Amino acid sequence: MPNVLVETRGGWLGAKRTAFLAAIQAATVEALRIPPHSLVLRLVEHPMECFVIPHETHETAEQYTHIVIAMFAGRSLSAKRAPTKRSFGTSSHSAFRQAM
Repeated sequence: MPNVLVETRGGWLGAKRTAFLAAIQAATVEALRIPPHSLVLRLVEHPMECFVIPHETHETAEQYTHIVIAMFAGRSLSAKRAPTKRSFGTSSHSAFRQAM
């Protein structure tokens, strides 16, 4: 069962929280070919002063997001990388980008 932790600076998501999490869930479910109910997905929004980000980032500082996907050892390396490619890569799945 994949465990997805999404951490970001608080305040910028607002009413987009549900769409944001739905997009991450859809990308993970599609990439790993798992049932939607077998995924643990958590969103943590930190106060700005409690989330220091790298200076080299090209992200908007307020919208900086850190996503950790933990999976059991039985998954192949390509299966472990698939959710990232689905969410941020050049796949046809664009719900994540639309939620942003």
